[in-house]
Amino acid sequence: MAGIRFWVEEIHSPNKIVGRNDVEDIPVGTVFGFVKKTRINGARDERGELVSVDLGVVASVSFRLTAVEYYRHCLDFVPSGHTARITVDGSGFETIAALLNERRAHEHFCLTEQES
Repeated sequence: MAGIRFWVEEIHSPNKIVGRNDVEDIPVGTVFGFVKKTRINGARDERGELVSVDLGVVASVSFRLTAVEYYRHCLDFVPSGHTARITVDGSGFETIAALLNERRAHEHFCLTEQES
């Protein structure tokens, strides 16, 4: 099981983050503690899917998910596999903004609950 991962695309304001959920619903109240980085390396696996390399935790943050906007509707969770704009309270926005600003081609960042 991959755990909760919210893939960050952009920051809309100091407390609103747009991104995509991975495979588990993320309920309001979830606390994100880490930013992980992956890179798509261009190779394909035996199923023909692109292979990504987990580069591990690159930063610590402290965000509590307080609201979810999904296609202009407010939900109590971010649905698995879907894009949403989330509102979070906490610290680490400057860190995420810097990571996004400096990211290279094929690099992606996700918010996670745990370091694992």
